[in-house]
Amino acid sequence: MPWLCLAIPSPAQAAEASAHLLRVFNTDPVEQNRLDALAQLEKGTAIDSKQITRSICDTSPAIRAAMIRMGTPLVAQDPDLESKLLALAHDPQPKVQMQLLKSLPAFPSPKAAETLHKLLQKGLQSPDKALRALAESIYQTAQNGTSAQPPANPSKR
Repeated sequence: MPWLCLAIPSPAQAAEASAHLLRVFNTDPVEQNRLDALAQLEKGTAIDSKQITRSICDTSPAIRAAMIRMGTPLVAQDPDLESKLLALAHDPQPKVQMQLLKSLPAFPSPKAAETLHKLLQKGLQSPDKALRALAESIYQTAQNGTSAQPPANPSKR
């Protein structure tokens, strides 16, 4: 079956493809090209905590949100990464705040729980409909006793 051999890249080809995708992700001026490269990289292991640390200050809110999503499983192995991702709680973009609301419950520290609590309060008062809806959903889940403590003043919307 010669076609099967052509369908499976060699380790060298896979490494070369990953290196190319990383170059596109790190240097391409077109956001969509960078997001497409990132989607391919996310399927493998080419993104590590160092790359995430370099990219969390990206000009693209979509890329910052992706770095939170991709960095969440690495937090347990890299405690410095947690503080860098928690700093994104001050990001003004709803897309970034929404990803933090989704990811923070997986962080292992009390600081992350405190940040989640503050971000949830902020989200409940947000003018952004999607962020507010997510915060309300998380709040309702907390009310049902299946998550962290709800914010102190949920009625201030």
